[in-house]
Amino acid sequence: MFNLPEDLEQQAIPVVLRPGEFVLFTDQLMHRSIRNTSGRVRLALTLRLTQPSVHIVSSYSPIYSKPVLL
Repeated sequence: MFNLPEDLEQQAIPVVLRPGEFVLFTDQLMHRSIRNTSGRVRLALTLRLTQPSVHIVSSYSPIYSKPVLL
């Protein structure tokens, strides 16, 4: 999608996960994953935390579901 400066690319830290493991990070982390060639499904889950007063536009995502209040 875009080119990284070489000095930034050299700071990359590979994180290798085994099946069943996961990693959590904020949306401020630049990240990517290589192509899944395992033949198994790779899942990704994106969570957004916000205050109840924030209106979420339902057309934002084709897989939109109503917010869950905790």
